[in-house]
Amino acid sequence: MNNGQAATKNLYGLCSNTANSDSVSSFLTYGINTVVSSKNKGRTFGHSIDVINNNTSSTEGTYGIWASAKSESDTSPVTGLGVKIFGSGSLMGMYSSTNNTGTTTTTSSFGVLTNVFSDNKGTALGHSINVSSSNIYSTANIYGLNTSVISASSTSGTIYGVYSNVSGGNKRWAGYFTGGDMYVSGKVGIDITNPQSKLEVDGDIRVGINKPEVEGYGNRLFFFGKNNNSDSLWIARYNKASDQSELRINIGDDGGMNDKFSVGFTHWNGGAWNESLAVLANGNVEVLNGTIRTKDVKICLTSGCDFVFADDYKLMNLNDLSNFIKTNKHLPEVAPAREMEAEGINLSEMQSKLLQKIEELTLYAIEQHKTIEELKKEIKELKNNK
Repeated sequence: MNNGQAATKNLYGLCSNTANSDSVSSFLTYGINTVVSSKNKGRTFGHSIDVINNNTSSTEGTYGIWASAKSESDTSPVTGLGVKIFGSGSLMGMYSSTNNTGTTTTTSSFGVLTNVFSDNKGTALGHSINVSSSNIYSTANIYGLNTSVISASSTSGTIYGVYSNVSGGNKRWAGYFTGGDMYVSGKVGIDITNPQSKLEVDGDIRVGINKPEVEGYGNRLFFFGKNNNSDSLWIARYNKASDQSELRINIGDDGGMNDKFSVGFTHWNGGAWNESLAVLANGNVEVLNGTIRTKDVKICLTSGCDFVFADDYKLMNLNDLSNFIKTNKHLPEVAPAREMEAEGINLSEMQSKLLQKIEELTLYAIEQHKTIEELKKEIKELKNNK
């Protein structure tokens, strides 16, 4: 313990200086080698170190253990502090407990602080953790790294469970995980420091990577969150062939009229859903209270209307047609206005029916033309006989 305020020399609780000049020796070299054997129920320490620095103006570091290792070998590992633990109870390779009681201090507190500087071509590791459990009956959790951070201050800065800052090099990974799943109970922000949703991204999002297969599905984006009702909803890329790509939206699994792709808006007052456009799984499209603007519409007809010009076609007598119109107030085979307003019209059927009526009008016009020509001929003959 040093209570002096003006000490100018280093103070050592224990100092060991060991040199082994035998370059061919295969034996171990120890600065300190301690073997402790105990059968009591209390704690057993190989080394117990208490370091207290009472100099309140000290600007130098205070170390419980300081390890410095150097090797001239290019093949053997260099270990600043090597720990091997054997036992059957709770085993800790290294245990660190840090308590900073300075309520006004602005300095950092570290449980473990590691600085690694490397000029070699091999792997440089700040921390390398290998955990292996050979007990096949174990039901306990196994952690490679378990971090718990608690701050009692409501005005403290950012709290990091794990903080990673990577720079330089050709390929950089701030975090790299393989061989298992990753669980996050909070929010995840990518290029965003204050995400408001479970996942928030500032930038483009790519689903899947390029693969050698030309045809078939790429990766799918599935939608869950409520009971899926056995209806799968997803979006995916599909390649029919080279340079023939589709964006497929799957709605349900039975092609019925109950499953649909709905486009609309949520009203600002009350949040009610207002549907504007719907594409049903059976292929029907519904536009509600809207207008379709397009340069062209192509309608596929199931049958044409040339049967009107067949020799055996029975064209309705004009007197009968006149009586039908007076009684029903609409053309034969055409739905009345009230039915169209209530149920709408089938555009394909209506176009076909209108063409049929035009062709019937053409036949009426031809018949009238024949009648007029015959009357004109009769009038001319009567004039010539006078």
